[in-house]
Amino acid sequence: IDALLLCIKHKLRSVAFPAIGTGNPGNVGARGVADAMFDAVIEALTKNPSSSLKSVKVVIFQNQMLQDFHDSLQQRAAAPNPSGQQEVTVSSSSAALSTALFAPALPQKAVASGGDFVMEAVKPAPLCFHICGDSTLKVNAAKKKIDSILSKNLSIIPIKDESRSAGVGIRVEAANGQGSVSVEGLDSDLLTVTTQIHEMLKAARQEEDLNQKAALLSAVVEWQYAPAGQDYKSFDAKTNYELEQALERDLKQVKVKLNGQEFTVKLPNGPVNNSGSSTPLLTRVAFSSDLPESWDSMNTSGTKAIALTPGSAEYVTVEQLFKASCNKTITKIERIQNPVLWQSLQIKRRAMDQKNGHSNNERRLFHGTSADTVEFINEHGFNRSYAGKNATAYGNGTYFAVNASYSSSDTYSRPGANGDKLMYLCSVLTGDFTTGASGMIDAPLKKSGSIDRFDSVVDNTTRPSMFIIFHDSHAYPEYLITFR
Repeated sequence: IDALLLCIKHKLRSVAFPAIGTGNPGNVGARGVADAMFDAVIEALTKNPSSSLKSVKVVIFQNQMLQDFHDSLQQRAAAPNPSGQQEVTVSSSSAALSTALFAPALPQKAVASGGDFVMEAVKPAPLCFHICGDSTLKVNAAKKKIDSILSKNLSIIPIKDESRSAGVGIRVEAANGQGSVSVEGLDSDLLTVTTQIHEMLKAARQEEDLNQKAALLSAVVEWQYAPAGQDYKSFDAKTNYELEQALERDLKQVKVKLNGQEFTVKLPNGPVNNSGSSTPLLTRVAFSSDLPESWDSMNTSGTKAIALTPGSAEYVTVEQLFKASCNKTITKIERIQNPVLWQSLQIKRRAMDQKNGHSNNERRLFHGTSADTVEFINEHGFNRSYAGKNATAYGNGTYFAVNASYSSSDTYSRPGANGDKLMYLCSVLTGDFTTGASGMIDAPLKKSGSIDRFDSVVDNTTRPSMFIIFHDSHAYPEYLITFR
C-alpha cells in the first residue's frame, strides 16, 4: 500500500506490480498474496477517490498462479460496496488481469443463453517487449527479428456467414447484410479456434432450420395422443416433426420427450408409454384439403418427384410455358410433391392477398439450377442464403425469371456430365413489387414510417424480366424440367 500511496503522491496514472515468488516453499500462498494485493489497491483508491491513478496491473509469470488471482479478483468484483464508500471498479477481463509472455490469459468461453449462441468479442491485452543492448544498432536488430517472427506466425482469418445476416442469437459485426467474425492470433491456434466458431454457426443454423421445418409441418400434419379418459392433445412442433420423420423412415417405434419425460411411441397407432404410464391412443391428423387434386396420393408428408406422361394435359401446359421463350428440347418433366412446402405457400398467399387487398400476388416463373442442388430444393425449397452464387445486381435474394430462355443460360442451368440441364417452373408470391438494388437484404418499405414492405423487387417495374424474393417460403418448386 505504501507503493500505491507514493504513486498517488507523485500523480502517476498507472502502475504494475510483479507477482514474483508467491507459492514457493516458505512463502505465502498465491491466493493470500492476491487477496492482500487487491485489498491494498481497493483501500488506497477508496481513501483517495480523486487521485490520478487510473490503472493498477499485476504481472503474473507462473501459469499455476493465474486461477488464484482470477478468483480473488472475481470475489471482489462481486462483493457489495459498503454504504458511504467511494466505488472502486475491479474487473477480471483480460485487459485488467494482465499476464506476462508465458502466462496466457484465462480462456473466454462461448456462452449459451436461452438456447442461443453468444460470442463475446475479446480484445487481448497488448504484449510489450523491453529491449536492452549495448548499442542502438543491436537493439534495432533485435526489434526487427521480433517483428519478423510475429509477421510469420500471426494471421487474421475472416469468417463470413452470409446466411445469418438477420441474426438467430450470434453477435457479429454486420456490413451490407453480411455477418463476419475475425480471428487473429498464432497460426498454430487459428485452426482450432475457427473450427469451434464454424461448429457454433453450424449448430445455430441447424437449430433454426429444424424450428422452421417443424413449424411448416405443423400446418400439414398433426400427431396427437389421448391420455386415458381424456380428449386428444397435440404434441409440440418438434416432437410432431420427429414422429413424422420416423414414419417416413418406416420405423416401428421412436423415443420422444413429453412433459419432460421420455416416452416410447409405437408407430403408427400407439401406444405411447414409459416405465410409469401408458397412453394407448395415438392418431395422425393430415390437413390435406389444400393439396392439388392432380397430385398422386401420399402416405406421409415427405417429398415425391412424379414423372409426367408426355402428351398429357399437365405435361403440355408446362411444355408450352417453357417453349414460349425457349427452343431447347425437353426430355423430362417432373411434378414436385412436397405437402409441407405447398401448404406453407398457400398460407403465405392468403395472408398476402389480405394484406395487399387484391389476389394478383402469384406468378409462374423459372429458376435455373444444377443437379447438385435438386435434392435440397425438392426437400427444403429455395434458400436465399445462397444469394450471390449467380446474381446480386438487384438484391441478395432468390432470383426468378419471367422467360425460360433467361434461365436456360449455362450460367443458371449448368449442364451435367451427360449434357442435361435443369430448370424449375415455380409458383412465386411476387405481390406488390418495386425496383431492386445491389446490397438489398429485404424489399424496401412501401412508405416512410410504415412497417409494410413490398413483397418482391424487380429489374424494371414497367416490364420486369426477373423477380427477386427475400422470403424462402414465398416460392414453391412446382415442376422440374430436364432439357438439352
